[in-house]
Amino acid sequence: MTVLLDMVVVMGPAHRPATAAVVDQVLTLGSVTGVILPPSLLENLCREPSMLEHLRKIKYVHYAGADLNKATGDAISQHVKLVSALGSTEAGPYYVRIHDEPEWNYHRFCPSIGLDFEHRTKELYEAVFRRKGGLERWQQVFMVYPHLDRFPTNDLMVRYPTKSDLWAFAGRSDDLVTLSHGNSLPASHMEGTICNHSDVRAAIIGGHGRERPFLILDLVRDRLPANIPQQDKDVIDEVWPVVNKANEGCIDIVRLTKESTILATPANPFVWTAKGTVMRRVTIELYQDEVSGLYRDSGRE
Repeated sequence: MTVLLDMVVVMGPAHRPATAAVVDQVLTLGSVTGVILPPSLLENLCREPSMLEHLRKIKYVHYAGADLNKATGDAISQHVKLVSALGSTEAGPYYVRIHDEPEWNYHRFCPSIGLDFEHRTKELYEAVFRRKGGLERWQQVFMVYPHLDRFPTNDLMVRYPTKSDLWAFAGRSDDLVTLSHGNSLPASHMEGTICNHSDVRAAIIGGHGRERPFLILDLVRDRLPANIPQQDKDVIDEVWPVVNKANEGCIDIVRLTKESTILATPANPFVWTAKGTVMRRVTIELYQDEVSGLYRDSGRE
């Protein structure tokens, strides 16, 4: 990047963890004009008005490694060019065209990478690379797997309603929760909607093989009363409007319900990756007793 774009890379201190405070210092002291950050750091920066103001003074923000909370993206994109850096280890970067439309979380992919979209369920499509003549230099994945002509990425996308060439990341195909009656729901896509609430740090939807899904909410504790019970009705009522938003388009049998919602406790904190994403299966294991209790109380265990 330094050679091709004639730029200077500013690195944060190697001996300290990458916290929002450290990033804020780099922004203010490093003469920075643009940043590439994981969504978790961007979300933490946006929680502090002074840090958000510093972020809004630079020219561009790229995020990579996970999906970005829409409320966070909206707060940034009103002032700064905001672009997702999509890609994978096998296929390299998914080259996108920079656009000036307000839908910052939608992407217009360059045709030169040979990316197609195969319908999976309802409005969801999977991004699939297909080997195409003349595109060899841009299709890294077929250098890694020369015996393949097709490579499913497991990345699920949703098409913009009125612009057929705009696509938004909607989660991973292995994040689909398939219930006992065969219906599925896109867990990561719905979780992203729920995390738009300022009091929600993270959300996990599960229920593979069961009749109904369950929801575990990790809330921002310093905004809530201490020692709240795991099914505090008032707290769940407070965040339920965004859950209803996530439920939109779901048939009744797969909709999230208040009765199947658990509040995470400090004693069992969510387990996070280095990229700032929740380790879904490991975290669900921490709440197996609570989950079993939900289904047992409802007569569906």
